[in-house]
Amino acid sequence: MAIQSLFMILSIMVVGEAFIAQTQTTTTTRTTTTTRMVDPATATEAATEFIPDWGAIQQNGLIALTLGGGLIPATIAANAGMIKTLSGRKGYVAEGEELGPNVETFENYDPNNTFDPTMGDAKNIKYREYVIDSGATGPELPSSNLLFAADAIPVADIVAVLGRIDNKDSLADWRDLPSTKRGTVTPGVDPPMWLPRKAFKVQIRKNKFLGWPNDPTTGLPVGGDELKRAEERRVAKKDALIGDAALDAVFDSWAGGASVATPDKVESTLSKIKPSGKNEVDLKAFTSAAVLGRANTAFAALTFVVIQIVAFGSLFVRPLIQSLTGTDIASGYL
Repeated sequence: MAIQSLFMILSIMVVGEAFIAQTQTTTTTRTTTTTRMVDPATATEAATEFIPDWGAIQQNGLIALTLGGGLIPATIAANAGMIKTLSGRKGYVAEGEELGPNVETFENYDPNNTFDPTMGDAKNIKYREYVIDSGATGPELPSSNLLFAADAIPVADIVAVLGRIDNKDSLADWRDLPSTKRGTVTPGVDPPMWLPRKAFKVQIRKNKFLGWPNDPTTGLPVGGDELKRAEERRVAKKDALIGDAALDAVFDSWAGGASVATPDKVESTLSKIKPSGKNEVDLKAFTSAAVLGRANTAFAALTFVVIQIVAFGSLFVRPLIQSLTGTDIASGYL
């Protein structure tokens, strides 16, 4: 219902703007014809002369039922997926909620079709569980409100992730990913090397902590000495809890909201976050990369909404209003 209400409100806004533009045009016309007297009775009669075209209304209704029967349910499903993506909890399944038909699990995955290299090992199941709260203390990541995260992103969790990454090869054996074995391999051309988001999370949680990174500009521990003293022992433990919000923020810093990462983009982003190649992390550079990555998702969502307004307005709203009132709401725009 929320999606339908949103669409209705947006449609009304488009219609309202069109009527405003039409009113302004009418006012200008009256100003340029001040020498002509208009009888109020004549104006009222002219306004009531329009008769709705019921044949056109029925035709437009039939078109709406024909096209909308398949288009509207698909759009509702797409919008639900978009809202879930923007909510910040990618892959989260609430307690009691049934898994979707396309959700891979150890029990139902197809080894010949999966892109996830960690799916075939039962020991990885525990690393795939969604963690809302890792128990981290200390400050949150600066500007994390721009990442559309549903949960807090503590700096300590970001350290727990980036402190387990030495270089791009810390994430995967890129040339042995399932995606490299699909289709025909062209000699001299690298096959597609796609690392899924969930596989990235599993690998990071299994990686050994390399040590608390320092800020390359100050030489001090990321987040400060106090945070390091409070959190280093926790994040350095094997199988330490790491919140999915932090893992998603790191993944999006090079994937730009996509569901897979590629080695070239990972390497390019890491060169900015870890410019020296040592165990150092530029937290400001990471935050900028993460915000830019999520901005791509936001722009895609905005574009999708605009396309829907234009499509539904042209197919359904505009013809219906024109049939009922005789007013073409797009006359000032097209």
